[in-house]
Parts: sequence; C-alpha cells; structure tokens
Amino acid sequence: MLRGVNASRAPVGLALALAGLLCIVCPAPAFGFTVRQVPDYERTLEKVVLTLPARESELVYHENLLERFPGYSRFLVFVAENNMQEFKEKIAGKPYADKVRPMSYPVRYLEEARYFYRVDDSPVDIGVHRNKPWPQGTVWARDAFIACRDDSGNPAILVPTYQRHVVLPLVEPGEQARIEFDNDFLLELRQLDVRMKKSVPLVFAGGNVLFDKVDGESVAFVGVDALRASLALSRKLGVELDEQGLRDLFREFFNVDRFVVLGVDRQPETLFHLDQSMVVLPGKRVAVVRTVGELPEDDTHLAQLEEVGVFLSHLRARLGHMGYRIADLLVSTDAMLNGRHPNPVVFTNKESGRLNVLLSAYRDGTQFDVSLLLRNLRRIRAQGYDVDVIWTDASRDNGGVHCLCNGL
Repeated sequence: MLRGVNASRAPVGLALALAGLLCIVCPAPAFGFTVRQVPDYERTLEKVVLTLPARESELVYHENLLERFPGYSRFLVFVAENNMQEFKEKIAGKPYADKVRPMSYPVRYLEEARYFYRVDDSPVDIGVHRNKPWPQGTVWARDAFIACRDDSGNPAILVPTYQRHVVLPLVEPGEQARIEFDNDFLLELRQLDVRMKKSVPLVFAGGNVLFDKVDGESVAFVGVDALRASLALSRKLGVELDEQGLRDLFREFFNVDRFVVLGVDRQPETLFHLDQSMVVLPGKRVAVVRTVGELPEDDTHLAQLEEVGVFLSHLRARLGHMGYRIADLLVSTDAMLNGRHPNPVVFTNKESGRLNVLLSAYRDGTQFDVSLLLRNLRRIRAQGYDVDVIWTDASRDNGGVHCLCNGL
C-alpha cells in the first residue's frame, strides 16, 4: 500500500508542499542580496562548471572542450558521490587532469516517491516510483543555473524552481512531506562560498536566457517558453499571477533594467533555447542562425522548419527594432532538424584581452555542415574575433558546447 500522499490527491500534495516556498516570491531587495548580470562576452572563464548525471562516471561529451579552453581555465565537475572513484580513475593521466576539481553530490535511492515531470512546460504527475536514484543530475550545466555576481562582486547563481523533475517522497500518515527539486545538488557550491537564489514560481533554463549591456542598461533576453513554464507552475499552485506580473517578477529576480521576451506563443521544437538561436556580442551586435540547404520531403520536417522560420523572423525583427546589427550563423536544414546547432561559447581571454568564439562542431555532421562551419569561421574572424572549433557528440542529446558548460 502506498504511504502518505493519496494518488488521487497528488496535485494538491504538490501545491501544499510548494506553498511554503512562496514566501520567497517578493521584490528584489527582499531576496537577501542583489545580483549583477555579466554578459557572456565579458566573462573570462577562469572557473568553468561542468555537471554529470547520476548515471555517468565520465565526461561523455566534454573531452575536446577541456582541451580547447584557455590554459588558465579550471573546471569544477559535479559527479555523483557513488561515481567519484571511477571518475577520478578515468581522468587520471589526461592532459587536463590537474585542471579538474571534482565536486561530489549525494545520491540516494528513494523508497517510494511521487514524481512530477515537466511536460509541455507544466509539471505533470507521472506516478509513484520506487527505488530510483535522486537527484538524477544533468549533463547540461548551462541550463541548471544562471551565473552572476552578488553585490560584493563575488560569484552567485540564480536557479529555477526546478529544471525537469520534482519529487514528493511518500511518508507515513501524520508525517510532513517535503518537496525535493532536481537542482538541489547545486547547493554543494556553498563549499566555495557561492550564494544561490531561487524564486517560486519562476521556471527557466539558463540556455534560454542571455544578457547584454545596451546604452547603459542591463538587458535580459528570455525565450517565451520560460514565461509559459512559470505561468503553468503558478496556476498549478493557485497563485494569482498574470503574464505582466511574471515579467515584473523575472525582471526583479534577474535585477535588470529591461526584460525582453523573444517568441510569440512558444519556441520551436527543434530550436527550444535561445543559445541555439543566437549569440550576443559586444557593441550591440548579435549573430542569429539562418537555415540553408535543401528542404526535406517529409511533411513533419517541413512543418518544423516552417516553425523555425517564423520564430527566427520574429527574433530578427525584434532585435533589429532594438537597433542591433545582425550577422548570420549558417546552419543546414538537416542540422537544424537533428540538433546540430552552432551553440557558440563567447568570452574574453584574460591573457590576450581579445574576444574568443568557440563554435560547436559535430562528429555526426554532413560534409555540407563542414562547409558551412568553415564559412562561419571566416565570417567571425573577419569581425576581428579569435575563433576556434570544439568537436563534440552532444548533438545525440540535442545539445552543444554552450549547453555543456557554465561559468562562475
């Protein structure tokens, strides 16, 4: 017999468990500390965060990344504690081994727990599961948090309410159920004096939020799906927040002057995060992907590409209206349909002072993809930036190099 929360009352259980967290929905001054956003192009990547799922004990997609980042970069790698010894054995002798600091996070098996999973941007009850590891971790460090600075200039992170999963461990009658989030493993960063903030009901992926400084103002670009997910959670909790209320809460939480939503109703299935669509460059410049190549015959794929075209047209129009100069990042139609995005990492090399752009390249790409990659490299170099390529297999899970790493 299942204990604690009755199956027919699970949504109510989720709402009650989350209700205690609603006290942190408040204006920015009440969050305990204020934050300052740093655009990617101003970061120097001295400390890079990588994360591994609980099931992994090796850097499955990261090898070339670790070799191609600046020599001064140091890597903090989250590894499930039960995989730590195997992880250390696998990186021993690697040229980057002395640059890696493993950070263990505890994993336990939940005897019985009710799981909620984000489906179409809403937390959906997927039933009770037994003896599953928790938390499950993630390979996408970028989506797990937003890196920023606190009011003293020290590293801080902003995290969503949850990323994909929420669990409610089942308890004996009369005991208090306690909700657990899939991003709780990031609390281990407190060992490094990194401060963390969360605001219910805000739900976002770090790869779907980009920052800039424009005309003396801080700007957050956010994909519309973040609003959809946050609105869905607020309704699940019975919180009276409309879209404008969410926009205001996001702007206060991020502590930015302007909060710009990109997308109309939803983001495309094959282009679901902004870092797959664009990259922000200094001097009020952006590079935005443009699909080229033969169109597929399959109606489903044609519809997906049409959805991409509509979204990118909206994005370009909005950025153009804001006065941005827009350059193209060329992507084949086949790459767009199979998750092979440029997904660039942009940073300032602290030794040279020059802007660096690292483009994702995929081992399962086509010859046409390679020709477009070379064209993109030439275009970026013509702008006076240093550019390099990082090869990865991350497209197997619809990600790229920017998705794999984050900074502090």
